[in-house]
Amino acid sequence: GVRSARYSNTDGPRAERDAANSLALLKNLADTPIEKRTARFVCAMALVDGRNPGDGGGAVGEPIPVVRGTLEGRILTTEETDDPAHPERGRGSNGFGYDPIFFVPELNKTVAELTPRDKCDISHRGNAVISIITPICELLNKEIQKLYHRDRTVDWEVIKDFMSAAIDDHTTARQLLKDYPRLRDTDTSCGETALHHMVFGSDVEAIEFLVGEGFEIDPRNVFGDTPLMDAANMGELEIAEIFLRLGADPNAKSGAHDYPLFRAIQSENPQMVKLLLDHGASTSNKNCYGESVMDVVQKVETNREKIEQLLREAMDTNARN
Repeated sequence: GVRSARYSNTDGPRAERDAANSLALLKNLADTPIEKRTARFVCAMALVDGRNPGDGGGAVGEPIPVVRGTLEGRILTTEETDDPAHPERGRGSNGFGYDPIFFVPELNKTVAELTPRDKCDISHRGNAVISIITPICELLNKEIQKLYHRDRTVDWEVIKDFMSAAIDDHTTARQLLKDYPRLRDTDTSCGETALHHMVFGSDVEAIEFLVGEGFEIDPRNVFGDTPLMDAANMGELEIAEIFLRLGADPNAKSGAHDYPLFRAIQSENPQMVKLLLDHGASTSNKNCYGESVMDVVQKVETNREKIEQLLREAMDTNARN
């Protein structure tokens, strides 16, 4: 925040300001007991359509969607830091700002001791992003209907009924498909197909049902991504395995010139990388930046050696063959 970033009234590089702010906070809380050292990170996020500044892009008087994400914790005591002589260093090296002295009791770690993925799972910014997904989808859905003329002959209520039935009532779902065969071609919302939505919901049986009922295995969403790409990006190993078993293309290219293997590497998931390689994912593709898989793996923070080993083994195998 504007004030918290200048808590110590110190100018200079970011690292110096962070250290000065943390030290000032610890000194001001020196006599404060643990039970009163509670702290909270807060992220407020608003969705504004810049094409119509002043009204959020909606009708006159329509409120701008604003959401709030929080992370609850407390501030370390000087004695709990790794170096009480320099308490501003706190604990951990994976954060910035107040992360090294912000302790999360449920995890028994400071924010700076968390891996990037664990931090994303609980962070105030991550929570805010999750909350704002719904208004973003609503806005996107309006635009998609204007820009992408996919089949919309199926009523929205029918689509919702079918999506629900595909999860837990296959008899009803089959009848709806019989009555509305264009359901196989209709996107659901936000430019996503039925299979994309089932990936997001981790609905394994529904995915197998849809493919068994003739749904395309590699449909594209509005971004050009296939469901397998989403599964690779989300670390959904079981779902990715199902798609590959049912014939999904491990080398399908997204609209952003990306591939499932690149998504798995960026997600720092060696199991997903191995699964894709075992099913024929190519190590010779390049992304939109001209980067190879070995270029991308150098940016990985977690499991880099394991992923690099898998890629090299696959390259060696390909070279011998």
